[in-house]
Amino acid sequence: AYPRVHAVKKYDWGFVGHLNTERRINLLDTMYKEIPNGWIVWKKFFEDAAAVYHDSKISIHYSVAGDQSMRNFEVMGAGGFLLTDRNKGMEEMFQDKVHCVYFDSIPDAIEKAKYYIAHDEEREAIVEAGYQEVIAKHTYAHRVDTLIQKAKEYGLIKELAHV
Repeated sequence: AYPRVHAVKKYDWGFVGHLNTERRINLLDTMYKEIPNGWIVWKKFFEDAAAVYHDSKISIHYSVAGDQSMRNFEVMGAGGFLLTDRNKGMEEMFQDKVHCVYFDSIPDAIEKAKYYIAHDEEREAIVEAGYQEVIAKHTYAHRVDTLIQKAKEYGLIKELAHV
């Protein structure tokens, strides 16, 4: 397990991504109206994106088309609280209210955001569990190992030297 740095959060919520769907725009517009201490950034990657997750009590993710995104792993791997829509495959890897929190509608997202913003200990327990799960099972190294194993299973490669 890796030690995490806990810090005072500057924002109640944050979003990293493009405003490329009407449902994202509607969610974020409603979030600002209901919980004004938030921030939205785009064209941020790596450390810049991690700063948003680190400085926000909650990181919002709203998939483009119900699909899974690296954003989910990035938020939890950076020690952020992930509030996300239910998207393909997520519930097979991460338990609701254990590793992250799922929402089913914009009103549900607002309700859950308000709840977890106000409940620091419960939120931080979910952050820690999500972080540990991602570090233990869902890093890029894990993904590469899976790809190599699948390639071997399908006979695409016979052996790969470990470097």
